[in-house]
Parts: sequence; C-alpha cells; structure tokens
Amino acid sequence: MLKANLPHGCSGFEYPEPTATYSEDALLPAGGEYLYDTTLNVTWLRNANANGGMNWDSATTWAANLTTGSGNTAIDDWRLPTMAANPDPRSSFNGSTASGSNVPGSSSEMASLFFDTLGNISMVNTSGYSMGFQSLNTGSFENMKYDAYWLGTEYAPTPFAAWSFFTSYGSQGLSTKEQPFYAMAVRTGDVLTPVPEPETYAMLLAGLALMGGIARRRNR
Repeated sequence: MLKANLPHGCSGFEYPEPTATYSEDALLPAGGEYLYDTTLNVTWLRNANANGGMNWDSATTWAANLTTGSGNTAIDDWRLPTMAANPDPRSSFNGSTASGSNVPGSSSEMASLFFDTLGNISMVNTSGYSMGFQSLNTGSFENMKYDAYWLGTEYAPTPFAAWSFFTSYGSQGLSTKEQPFYAMAVRTGDVLTPVPEPETYAMLLAGLALMGGIARRRNR
C-alpha cells in the first residue's frame, strides 16, 4: 500500500497500488531536468514542485522569471500550463465542459498530461458517482503532489479567480487566486532542439554559396 500526499484538509489514508499506465513514447527525457511531451510539443520541468505552494500571482511570476541551465543551454521562457481558448466554466462530470471531472485532455495542457499521457482518472465517474481516491501515476516526474496546481489562465469575468487542476481528484475548475497551490513549469518546444545562433546561419549560407560555386564550375 502507498501513502498519499493528501489534498488540503484530508487526513491520512492508504490507497491501492497504481493501476494506470502512461504513454512512455509521449513523455521523453530531455536532459536530466526536463521531460519532452510529444503530444503537446512542450517541455516540462521534471521537478513538479520546484518552488512549493504559492498564490496565483506568485506562481505566474515564478514561472516567468525561472531560468534553468546556464550559458548557451540557459532556458528562460518558462510559463504555467495554459487552457484552451474560451474554456467553459460550467461544472460537469462527463467531460462536456472544461470544469469538473473527466475533462477532455484538449481543455488544458495539465489535463492532457494528467489524463492522456500519465493515464490517470478522475475520482468521480462520468455519471457523477465517486470511485474513491485514486492512485496518482507521476511517470518520470519528480515531487508531483497529490494536491492542486495552478494553470496560467485567469477567469476574465472574475479578476480574483484563475483556473486550477486538482491531481488529487482528477478535476479542473476555478479557484480564488490567493490559494497556496503548487505550480509546474512548462515551455513550448523541445529543449534538445537548439535554436541556431546568427553565426551558425552565416556559416550555413557561406557553405551553401561555396557548394553552389563548385557546382557551377563543374557544369562549365
């Protein structure tokens, strides 16, 4: 039996060994610190609790200011996971909206990771019946909490609310920004795909010009 890192306000309990399986092909190691998500074409910071619990403003600031690596390998374009455009805040059990249990993986980057890649399920089934606390499959992530995580999307009609994802319940919804939730850092693209320096482009163009000159001389 495994001990859970419980959501706020819950007392200790034991739950069964994990039964969910995750797609190893969809989550690839990208250096020691990172995991590349082939489904979303994003790179996740492997440490899913790099800065502890914090309110939404602090979480977004932390991600925006985060720099990993150094020198030519430094990465400074981190952010919080985002929602799809125009998320429906009405709560449902059957995945018909962006809020509630069993939300579609397309509703947010966190939902895609939790359900589609890591193979987790919600605590409530699509009929609204509780199936009890579920095990949390964390794949190759480190320090992923059985708790709540911030998403980087605010709720426009209510300035004091933002979207969040609960790994403890397998649910997604709105929370007041002052809640001390965890945060995962993500960035677009694969960190192992380097962006060529200007000098590299210049050398490439010079090489192409040289090859073109040689080809023209051979054709004379």
